[in-house]
Amino acid sequence: MSQVPESVRSLITTGSALLGASAAGALEFLAQDPAAAAAAGAAGVVIARAAEAVLADMASRHLSGREKARVGAASLIALVRIGERLDAGDTLRDDGFLPSGSPFESGAAEILEGVLLRAKNEHQERKVVLLGRFYANLAFAPSVSAAQANYMLHLIETLTFRQLCFVALLERKGLIQAIPLSDAELADPGLRSHPELSAFLQEIYGVADLGLMFRTTDELQGQFQFERDRFITPVSMALSPLGERLVALLDLAQLPNEDINPCATLLHLSFP
Repeated sequence: MSQVPESVRSLITTGSALLGASAAGALEFLAQDPAAAAAAGAAGVVIARAAEAVLADMASRHLSGREKARVGAASLIALVRIGERLDAGDTLRDDGFLPSGSPFESGAAEILEGVLLRAKNEHQERKVVLLGRFYANLAFAPSVSAAQANYMLHLIETLTFRQLCFVALLERKGLIQAIPLSDAELADPGLRSHPELSAFLQEIYGVADLGLMFRTTDELQGQFQFERDRFITPVSMALSPLGERLVALLDLAQLPNEDINPCATLLHLSFP
């Protein structure tokens, strides 16, 4: 077994406390070496070494206690998920994403640093888990270039957790039987009596502006841009291809219904 640097071990252990989960799986993944890599394969060892290098660099920076916990939590989620997928027989991408020389000279290291920097600064800590899942799934997705991954990281940073829950709602629209989406138009003038829905409507516009959704009805069918002076009909909203890819990379289908139901409840409201 390879020796995991104490600074990296401390980072992940601190993250495990934030998550209330064991650090053992992540540390075991990092500790593998070429001589004992039959389960994960050579590619598993390569991505482990790249991750260790990035984590050691992050650990050397000045981090507050909470920042250290967030970075460690995102790392733990990512490493455990990669290990799980390798154990299940999934194959890491072989398109140059993994390092062939220095661990830092690769898309794997570049994106991991970006993920961890965003986790460090993310005050909505439920997004930290999603960032870890994003990196893990990206390691198995050769169709997502480093350039596209960096853009999607920007989207994740821009979106609030409630917006991500709304995106997840669109993915499972119709499956939450207890709260069907309304087919009534939500008009801006009627929102003044419900400030929470008014704010949420602006978040929906933000999701649309980022190209993550579109209309399925009326003369604007298929368009990605929502006009502020038009009504919104909740039941007619759908994910765009970019939105569907975001759902897949973040594993938003795993978000519990209790996170998504508040969005559905707001969109079920109608006005006289």
